[in-house]
Amino acid sequence: GPVLQAASQIQGLLIPTYMNVLWFSFRQDILDGLKKNWEELHHQYQGLSVVTDTAPKKARKERMEAEMKQLERDIETIEKHKIIYIGDTY
Repeated sequence: GPVLQAASQIQGLLIPTYMNVLWFSFRQDILDGLKKNWEELHHQYQGLSVVTDTAPKKARKERMEAEMKQLERDIETIEKHKIIYIGDTY
């Protein structure tokens, strides 16, 4: 996918022509979607058996934990940076 680059301020910043700004409304839609995905995954995670006595159960739990952690990092990154630039990928 596109490489996300964030900038904390825009004053005096030259934006290369191949960069596009992720507009606030679209940024908010992405953030809302990530949070919804995290909530759905967390709900499924809560429903897992406490006992992970088989390899498939353990693998599923670990996969879900990794997915939730990645969603948390993505949410944190987008919340931290108000302006996000997306570079074209050719």
